[in-house]
Amino acid sequence: MSTDDCVQLIFQATLLANEGETFIFKMNSVNMGDLADAYLSHHGQSPDNYEIIGKSPWEKDHEKLFFEEEREHMLESQDFFIRLPLVDKFGSLVDKSSSYYQDFLKKGFMPLKQNQALFSNDPAIMLQKDEINSKLLSRSYPKGKN
Repeated sequence: MSTDDCVQLIFQATLLANEGETFIFKMNSVNMGDLADAYLSHHGQSPDNYEIIGKSPWEKDHEKLFFEEEREHMLESQDFFIRLPLVDKFGSLVDKSSSYYQDFLKKGFMPLKQNQALFSNDPAIMLQKDEINSKLLSRSYPKGKN
């Protein structure tokens, strides 16, 4: 996630937040080997210039973006997911018929698609090597900060 992406998420969440929503930025995931290859290639180094040491015991193979049980409380826009609270500030349940839910639909949010990726390693959101290279080339980095 770039600094610009972080700032954009904070601004949008600040403008849209009502009472306890969780905002999740939509971003692609990458295979770490592909990222290492692209990074080394971008910097003119051999793609075998790293050693695979395996993952630490606490590391995950993928991140779960949200739980299946949360799906009915999730909405999405082009840029992010929003998880609505179970109850509003008055203690009323938030469901699809509630005015709270309907207000977010009026703001342009949509219910999640049935096939929406739950995991960060879903092929539908995984960047390929050429896409990683393209993103690296589109960024400008200060000298010495590569």
